[in-house]
Order: sequence, then C-alpha cells, then structure tokens
Amino acid sequence: MFFVDRDLVKNLKERYPKGTKICVDSMNDDPNPVEQGSIGEVLMVDDIGTIHCRFEWTYAWCYT
Repeated sequence: MFFVDRDLVKNLKERYPKGTKICVDSMNDDPNPVEQGSIGEVLMVDDIGTIHCRFEWTYAWCYT
C-alpha cells in the first residue's frame, strides 16, 4: 500500500503554485522524456504530490 507524506505534498503545493515557471534538468527514466532545458508552467499539484505541467509543445506529467 502506498502512503503519501502529507507534509511533503503541502510543501510542494506551497512551493509550486499554479503558474510557476519550471525548467527541465533531466528525465532519465522516462520513456518519452521532455527535452532538457524545456520551459514549462505548473498547472497544479495533486493530492499525491504529482506536479502537473504544460510545456510549449506538449502536455506532460512531472513526477516528484
């Protein structure tokens, strides 16, 4: 069973509010990685701590 650290999720929501600009450093294990250096915008942080982002050329999920 998977348990979510509520304090971590709260911290992520405070640190990455909607509209925050982000830059991809690397996505080593993703089968369809976003190109390094791509600039995106945070759409939301959900209740399990996933940061949902939009990039200029696509829509992607960024996992923390």
